[in-house]
Amino acid sequence: STFKQLDEGGDEAVREFFEANFPDVTPAIGDVEQQYRDNPAGSLVTVRVKPWNIGSRALLIGDAAHAVVPFYGQGMNAAFEDALMLDETLTECGGDLDQAVKKFAK
Repeated sequence: STFKQLDEGGDEAVREFFEANFPDVTPAIGDVEQQYRDNPAGSLVTVRVKPWNIGSRALLIGDAAHAVVPFYGQGMNAAFEDALMLDETLTECGGDLDQAVKKFAK
């Protein structure tokens, strides 16, 4: 189902969609039809950030560097991956933070 199909199908279509796809959540929400109407889908956007650092004093990683809508559940994954990559870059640069941040930010 698309949002358009749910909108055109009314409350019955919304309830059927949620019960078919999220059966464990529907009872907890209760008024799923009203919640769907009150919280319309928005456009998904990407925020591009550059530079990601201010020298070696500040470095954006995770959600701060990779703005992702929260329901994708990827913010923590991005932070873990960034932390791993930063650690590897620090090792490659012999612990030189200035050099590592410059390399990481590219």
